[in-house]
Amino acid sequence: MRNAKLLTRPAAVTKKLLKRPDWLLWGVFGLLVSFYFSLMVKASYSYDHISAIALGLSAILYRLWQRRGKLKFYPSPIAWWSGVLLLFWVILKCLVMPEEDTFLRILPAIAAFGFALIASGWRGLRQYWLEGIILLFFLTTTMPGVVSSELVQTSKLTASLTAGLLWSLGFDAYHQGIAVYLPQASVEVLGPCSPTIPIVRLLEMTVFFLAIYPTTWLQRFLLPIAAVAIAIGVNSFRIAILAVVNAARDLPAFDFWHHGTGSNIFSIINVIVFWLFWELLTRLPDWLRPLPEDPQQL
Repeated sequence: MRNAKLLTRPAAVTKKLLKRPDWLLWGVFGLLVSFYFSLMVKASYSYDHISAIALGLSAILYRLWQRRGKLKFYPSPIAWWSGVLLLFWVILKCLVMPEEDTFLRILPAIAAFGFALIASGWRGLRQYWLEGIILLFFLTTTMPGVVSSELVQTSKLTASLTAGLLWSLGFDAYHQGIAVYLPQASVEVLGPCSPTIPIVRLLEMTVFFLAIYPTTWLQRFLLPIAAVAIAIGVNSFRIAILAVVNAARDLPAFDFWHHGTGSNIFSIINVIVFWLFWELLTRLPDWLRPLPEDPQQL
């Protein structure tokens, strides 16, 4: 009799937890998020990397919250316990993980799969296909070494735009390949000077806006193009400043705009200009705006 009670107790506990899994989901989620970001800080991940991951998680959580009344739960003890064991394994890995570990790069995807199993079972996984794509996008763009400054050959275009900008301002400038020449000196568009990383960061913002705001097909088409154009255009202004201060032999100013606070200023300018463009898109004529879901709200 005692053995029978011991066997039926886990089944009863499982049935009760299946009815109210939210306590486990939120508690473990908060624990994993704190572990994940602390491990990224210990691994010396860049501020851009950490902020991009936070942006992606925010978009996913917002979408799930907005759809909370439409998500369906398919009870499945096997799926529930599979998700619990998967999350338990992830937590153990976080506790014993060294500062630099490959597992850290895929931790959010594994944890998200465990959460989905607990929340909706095997049959409900298809409800999260778009959130899964958003998560994989942000994990790919922030994975160290995947997106390098030389991944996309935009250096020549930047050099050409920079030379044209300087020439229009009255400087005797021209470009050859990735180099911009002035009579006194020249600069090359390499490494940190490439607009590839700013392009990726603005494309991450594009995915964020498209994920949380209702948009039209025209807005979805224009926003990624604007992200690329803004990143290249703002970066060209930065290279033009570097070329001018280098020609003036002003080494402190060159270091300021190349490695110091000046380079961060242009990152902020990228975000501001992109946000202003988004605000412009939201003020398009009525026929270009998305229709409200409920006609009674008109």
